[in-house]
Amino acid sequence: MLFLVALSIYIVTSVSGKEKIPSKETLKEKYKENDAYHYQEKEGKRFSISKFFKDSIALPPVHLASVAVFSELIDDLQTVSIDVEIKNDIPDNYKFYIAPFSNTINGMNFYAGIQTKSDGLKFPNGNVSRKIGRGAIFSRWYERSNDAIQTNGYFVSSKNEGDFISVRNKFDWGKGRYRIIIFKDKYIPGKIINESINPNELKFSFGEYEHTWVGMKVLDLSTNVETEIGKLAFPGKKLKLSHSNTVFVENYGQMVDYSKNKKRHSVLKFLKRMINFDEVPKIDIVISNYQVNGKSAQFVPMMTKYNGQQAHNQDAIMKLPRTADVKIETDGTKINISTGQIFPFKSESIYYDEVKNKDNSITYKMKY
Repeated sequence: MLFLVALSIYIVTSVSGKEKIPSKETLKEKYKENDAYHYQEKEGKRFSISKFFKDSIALPPVHLASVAVFSELIDDLQTVSIDVEIKNDIPDNYKFYIAPFSNTINGMNFYAGIQTKSDGLKFPNGNVSRKIGRGAIFSRWYERSNDAIQTNGYFVSSKNEGDFISVRNKFDWGKGRYRIIIFKDKYIPGKIINESINPNELKFSFGEYEHTWVGMKVLDLSTNVETEIGKLAFPGKKLKLSHSNTVFVENYGQMVDYSKNKKRHSVLKFLKRMINFDEVPKIDIVISNYQVNGKSAQFVPMMTKYNGQQAHNQDAIMKLPRTADVKIETDGTKINISTGQIFPFKSESIYYDEVKNKDNSITYKMKY
């Protein structure tokens, strides 16, 4: 039985192949009442493999730390960027994702960052599935059309985390300083989007409504060499970036065993599908220099959540020791994230106090 479970997990966590894409009507109906997050949560509860690991096994992906950052609402986005400094070497065999962006553009969720072990299908026909090693990825939800993708690298169109499309490309990163850049590109004509339109109409709407290409590139700040990862189409001509962003670091593709008994689940550990919690590498990261449209912009860390494992409804995992910690520098412009040490249980860190004013309005007093 354990061997069959191990084989199932190996298949689930391996690179996805081509999927048959449902019709737009089917996709719109699927998300008529659920957003992508709730769809992931619902699917996670039905994830049969989790029945075998109820005590102290965190199923991937595990957000070791997720920092909620507030900024100004940008209603005419041209470029947005964040600098990432990695202070240590990260082992090639550890599946680690640094994502300085998890936000929305025109109401469509996206995330972007760098990974140690990227994979994807060769664009445009998807006939070759590749593990490309160190790379960068840019993903958006509520679209499945390959026509909404541009890249000279690799892509994914999948339902695995809620229906999404993604571009990814090789980028040989490591210890060093990098700038993750999201930028507006060319306009794609279509039916004009006005303020009165139901936002659900814009989901899975490529080829019908007007769109704009949005790209991702990564700048190596030590060499000044820039690598373009690819572009995704977002509905609308003018791009609105939400004020609410999340910076997160993630263990993906490998379960984390929080048990003191390191000898159990040896088959999964041999297959590199599981690691012990004290094997998470020491990684020190600094997130800083938030810029919008070429200028420094407001950057206010509000709170951090640890051991995030909501996709598979494993709430008990939140009460286990942390393998990450976050410190905010006194002016709030830098986020320091450290992994690879064992920290006492804490579900979250809140960086503000609510202050009630005489007129009953609320202001926030930051603690850093």
